[in-house]
Amino acid sequence: QTITNNTCIPSVWDEHFKRIRILDSTAFQVPESYKDIYPGSGGCSQPSGVKIQLEYELKSGNLLNIQVGAGSGSDNTFGSKIRDTIKHYDLILRDLGYFNFEDFLDIEDREAFYISRLKPNIAVYIENKDIEYYKNGSPKKSSLFKRIYISDIMKQMVEGDRYEIKDVYVGKEKSLKTRLILYKSTNDQLKKRTEKSVKNAKKKGIEKSDNTIELLGISIYITNITEEVLSAKQVHEFYSLRWQVEIIFKTWKSIFSIHVVKLVKIERCKCQLYGKLILLLISSAIMFK
Repeated sequence: QTITNNTCIPSVWDEHFKRIRILDSTAFQVPESYKDIYPGSGGCSQPSGVKIQLEYELKSGNLLNIQVGAGSGSDNTFGSKIRDTIKHYDLILRDLGYFNFEDFLDIEDREAFYISRLKPNIAVYIENKDIEYYKNGSPKKSSLFKRIYISDIMKQMVEGDRYEIKDVYVGKEKSLKTRLILYKSTNDQLKKRTEKSVKNAKKKGIEKSDNTIELLGISIYITNITEEVLSAKQVHEFYSLRWQVEIIFKTWKSIFSIHVVKLVKIERCKCQLYGKLILLLISSAIMFK
């Protein structure tokens, strides 16, 4: 009864967002003998691993979607698999691993909302005021949009500063019209982010380009929420709610030791894993109440 009692934490945002949905994944390695069922992500990573996709609803504490799969599974395609669960006035928070133009367009079609980071290498355009025309009066397609460069804007910003462009078109196809918000990190934030990025790159056996490292100093957000509902500062704060799911994963590992897998028969391993997930589901629901 406790678990099915769908109590929500009341908030001033209830009229705008019925649910706040945070999607993320956690992964851990398992014995190499499981690699046929749970292949790892390759590269310098372990040959065998498990990845758990989790979508958490912040206001009710419900775990909306859980999927256990191979460590080699892609985050990018999981968002598309759960499209039909999105309802009016849902707010979707996802990290860059789930970035997908089609998902954003689908969220808009369902009258829901998103806040996402934008990859620094994705082209950003604005409508061009100086449109060029052919002799017959029709506009030249190449002159309809003007590309803007985030690195140029960033150089004019001071640390902790925000910059907003209300209507931009992202990607080569310019299919997604959205609101763009830039936030320049403080020096302390940049130092931590650079250290983390270099560490992750070293772990994966890749090298970060100078341009990528330069753009670590800026957070680029896109959203279809209007300025009347959320200011640029609030968009940045709302996106930081995503860390709540990281806290859940930390609990899973530090308290429930979900990542500790001994070499046993694969059937027993699966039983232990699913048993822990059932325990986590019940525990997190009761704790939230």
